[in-house]
Amino acid sequence: MLTTLEMRWFKQGKLPNHVQDWFVEKCPGDKLGSLEERTDLYLYAPECDNLGIKLRQGNLEVKWRKTELCEKNFGEIAQGKAAEWVKLTCADASLESLLTDAVKQKKTWVAVEKQRDQRRYRDCQIELTQVYLEKEFWWTIAFETLTPISSLADFNTTVGDILSSYPGEKLLATDSFGYAALIGGLGTGD
Repeated sequence: MLTTLEMRWFKQGKLPNHVQDWFVEKCPGDKLGSLEERTDLYLYAPECDNLGIKLRQGNLEVKWRKTELCEKNFGEIAQGKAAEWVKLTCADASLESLLTDAVKQKKTWVAVEKQRDQRRYRDCQIELTQVYLEKEFWWTIAFETLTPISSLADFNTTVGDILSSYPGEKLLATDSFGYAALIGGLGTGD
């Protein structure tokens, strides 16, 4: 079980080239691996923004928002909501058998295609991801650190330092939420 501090924004549409270029060339920190492409399956939970359940690469992952901490203003660049999340992982390849054809037809699980790039700066992991779900493109930028390694003040300082060179449109507090809120707001269920 892990507890993390996180801040994430979602924007509808394709990832702008200038934001991708910034992430690859000018974003602080070290690149972590290469661009990762995968499809995660999320349990559809209508209007649920604090609990995410997904099947990812043979693992069942549960992510619960323990506390929504505060809204932070990063000047003209961004306003976001920090949250503390608890993550649990069950590694068992047979979990894919949960997804029978009958379950898939009822849209109980939502496929989320991702192209994810990551960096690490100080104790913070930075993620920039192109998302495709329900025939729509979204992109997300996120910051995550383990607790209690980082305090909220240290986390906010690090996020502010990283965003100081961010070239995209302003990241708004209304766009600051997790995958649970994105999936829960789809209106996909039966």
